[in-house]
Amino acid sequence: MKTKITDAKLRDWKPPVNDGKPGQLIIYDKNLTGFGVCVGAKKKSFFVFYSRTINGKRDRKRHVFAEFPAYSVEEARAQASEH
Repeated sequence: MKTKITDAKLRDWKPPVNDGKPGQLIIYDKNLTGFGVCVGAKKKSFFVFYSRTINGKRDRKRHVFAEFPAYSVEEARAQASEH
């Protein structure tokens, strides 16, 4: 899912439940490429995708760097834009 992530939306998002077990909801930000949040049963973590080329092969990595509500969405977005 791709949308503008806000504190209000993030407070309301819950992880999906499959066969009685909570899963993960991955949401990508509409305004900042590579920035997103993973909503799990116990925490909501901000991440940024980045890519690098090693020996001619493109390698994509997801770097988890903060959790909500310790960081607001705006703080996390600002930090993600530095990566």
